[in-house]
Amino acid sequence: LQAEKLGIQKLEANHKVGRITFKPSPNIDPMAIVTLVQTQGHIYKLLSANCLQIKWHTQPDTLIQAIGELLTNLAVKTQN
Repeated sequence: LQAEKLGIQKLEANHKVGRITFKPSPNIDPMAIVTLVQTQGHIYKLLSANCLQIKWHTQPDTLIQAIGELLTNLAVKTQN
């Protein structure tokens, strides 16, 4: 449900690698992706304008939590 709200078309993941394919005009913070790719390029890589690859450093039992944290970090931050 969180992925759908963010405009994620497809999310594929196992405990070693993941791939997020975004719909056109997703509801994400583009600077969050830029920051991830620039600061953690060994983990995050843009495969195309709408596809992010992730090399996980997680155990299978914590994969869901890692995905949830990533999606939260990508969400557009709203000011209160």
